[in-house]
Formats: sequence, C-alpha cells, structure tokens
Amino acid sequence: MLSTYTMKIKFAEVILLVILPKIVNGSTETDCWTDGCNSEYPHPCDFLPSRCIAFSSICNGVFDCVDQSDELNCISTNTIEENSCVMPIQETGHGRISEYKLQLLEAHNYFRCMHGVPPLIWDTVLSEAARVYGNVTLKQESTALFLDQYWPFGKNTAMYLQDYFPTVTGMETVDCWYQHKQFYNCDDPKPSVLTDMFTQVIWKDTTRVGCGIAEGQEVYVVCNYFPKGNVNGTFIENVPCVKNSTMTEY
Repeated sequence: MLSTYTMKIKFAEVILLVILPKIVNGSTETDCWTDGCNSEYPHPCDFLPSRCIAFSSICNGVFDCVDQSDELNCISTNTIEENSCVMPIQETGHGRISEYKLQLLEAHNYFRCMHGVPPLIWDTVLSEAARVYGNVTLKQESTALFLDQYWPFGKNTAMYLQDYFPTVTGMETVDCWYQHKQFYNCDDPKPSVLTDMFTQVIWKDTTRVGCGIAEGQEVYVVCNYFPKGNVNGTFIENVPCVKNSTMTEY
C-alpha cells in the first residue's frame, strides 16, 4: 500500500508530466461557451465551426470564441476601443457553472484591457487541472499545500459558502483579486503576497486561463494561468500601471 507521501508524489507527477505538456502543446479541446448551432446561437466560431454564439454576442467587446473570430473586423460602438474598456454585463444567480466560467474570462479580460495587455484565451486543460486541485484542497488541504511546491501554473483562489455562491458573478470574484492593486507600488515593482493575486490577473506574458469549481461544504474556485506570472525580475514589463482611464459601462 502506497504511503501518503508517495501518493502525493504520484499526483504531482501527473500534473507535471501529463497536464503540463498538454498546456505547452496546446489543448485539443476547445469551448465557445455554447450548446451547438441552433436558432438561438447562429454565429459559428471559425476555429470550431460546430460551436456557435448568439448574434447579440458579436462585436460586444467580449471574446466568446477561443480564436476571437467574433470580435474580428467589427464595426460597432460596443467593441473595445483604444482608450476605453467595456465592462461586461453579468447577472447574479448564474446557476450554470459554464456561465460563471464565461463571466470569469470576461472579467479577466476587462481588467487586462484597463492595463493595455492582451486578452486571455480559455484553456480547458487548465480548467480541469483547477477543478482537480480544488477537490484535493477541499478533501485534504495538506496535500494541496504539498502540491503548491510543484504546481507549474499561476493560480488564484476564492472560497464561498454554498448558499452564497449562486449570487456570485465572475466579475465579483476577479475584482476581489484585482483590488489588491491598492497594495502595489508601480515605482517599486516586486512580488508580494499582498499583490500576487492582482499582478497575476494582469500579467502581460500570461496568455491562457482556465478555472475550475469544486463543491463540498464550501465552494472553492481556482483559476490557473499559463505561462505563470509573478516571475521575479520581470515585473516592470509585465505589470503596467493603468493605461486606459476611460471605462464604458453597459
């Protein structure tokens, strides 16, 4: 019978040897946040034509397709412009986990726009790794702490009571991380436990995000980032101060 320590090592190996290569080489699975092509979702994503989005989601400043095809060549007052960032409309009581995940991506890209850095693309492998990490944390926190030593991705987490979680939007979750910007000194950029959540959200070199939700007595939200942020010595180029001062709210 394997010891607890050996089981932890094996789990870490799975993360490092199985999941990480999938992230580096690119996920084979994609998701445009829809249930397929029908009258309600008539616009196909170019990268995965079998997936579609609603016409109302085209040129709204939010990248619903993983290849961003819904926001290319747009002529619309609702697109993200050079000096303004569109705050996405998000309703509480999201109910469906998939909708909450979309809200998380939208919120990340809104705040990244505020700092003039490129939007993130959703990655399903990162999302699944986040869900697994969340479940491990809820069941055995000591194992999660052990995994933190080997975790190859950037990470942000949030914990909610089961009864409260249905009222939470993705914007509320990401804004909680982003508000740590008040502790960040642009004149003295460096890592800090007080600001790591904020700096990971807007880290310029990060290109992909995937979030998972684990449910027990509490709901644990985990977002993974790749490449990981908060790399010492690279804060100046990766954490720009707010670039866009004009916010357009719809």
